[in-house]
Amino acid sequence: MVPKAAYTPPPGWLASRPIRVTAGCAVLALCYFAKLILIVLLLSLLVALILEPVVAWSHRIRIPRIMASLAAVALSAGGCLLLAIFVLGRATAFIEKLPSYSQEIRGAVSRLTAPAESLRRTTESVMSSHGERQPEVKVAQSPLQALLDQIGPVGEVILALGFIPFIAFFMLSWGEHVRTKTLLLFDPRHRESAEASLVQIGAMVRRFVVGNLLTGLVLGAVSTAVFGFLKLPFFYFVGFISGFVNLVPYLGAILALLPPLGVGLGHIGSSDAIVILVTVLVLHVIAANVIYPRLLGTKLRLNPLAGALALLVWGWLWGPIGLIFGIPITAGLKIVCDHVESLHAYGAWLGLPERQLSAR
Repeated sequence: MVPKAAYTPPPGWLASRPIRVTAGCAVLALCYFAKLILIVLLLSLLVALILEPVVAWSHRIRIPRIMASLAAVALSAGGCLLLAIFVLGRATAFIEKLPSYSQEIRGAVSRLTAPAESLRRTTESVMSSHGERQPEVKVAQSPLQALLDQIGPVGEVILALGFIPFIAFFMLSWGEHVRTKTLLLFDPRHRESAEASLVQIGAMVRRFVVGNLLTGLVLGAVSTAVFGFLKLPFFYFVGFISGFVNLVPYLGAILALLPPLGVGLGHIGSSDAIVILVTVLVLHVIAANVIYPRLLGTKLRLNPLAGALALLVWGWLWGPIGLIFGIPITAGLKIVCDHVESLHAYGAWLGLPERQLSAR
């Protein structure tokens, strides 16, 4: 029997695998340790991509690009500030009225934590019976240091978010220059693919953000109407929270149930809880199977395993922000893989089967 010819990999194929694995680990480490900077850059890029059509239209009617960029960013920042003030006001009213019906919530929580509290008391009694507790030594702390410890993390986040309007402004005003010079960094043979990837990623991200905003408003309006019919406390506030949280892929249906069920604890019966459950699940199914395919397009759809792994990895790296942007980031990586010949296999692994794409 003649043995089959052994497969001989192309030169450098085996050597490239360790390099790719090492580079991937380095990128993940960079994403983890520099997540605040990367999130600010990502949010700035999203703002710039959304405002780019407005700035381009203003430039076509002979408004200087720098002035159009400044006006677009300023109006957007002002609108976001007004929205934040409105949401903060509603949240403050919600928190102020919360004690009036939170006795049931505290009772339910105390019943759940009763075993742990009993174990803690037992442990303290055993420890005290075996010896006297050593006095705690407190180190004096200056008032300034105490203040910095309290506002330090929040101050860092606020300072970082404050850079978003400025970075978005420079991305818009210098966008053409940056795009042209960025393409020059690629080999002339690959510049056409690089430009196509950038255009496709920008269009995908723009559709993703605008589509999710409109979808969240629709889901929030429907949820608010249902919760109002059930006379759920603060239905006008909880409905939109549940609607936008429902946009999180895969996990949205579970997360969207927490606000209405938490607020309605002690105020709704089992039948109302079932109505809330059915409403949230139906809205999630409609968003995932009807809206999202038209939002990203069939060629950009990720297979369920790739989407779940993307949420797991980016949620671990960036927390809640990773759950929101994990899918578009991975879809952007798939676009790059589809346009780079040596990475076609990775793009095919991330995407849906050809027969499923043709069926859609």
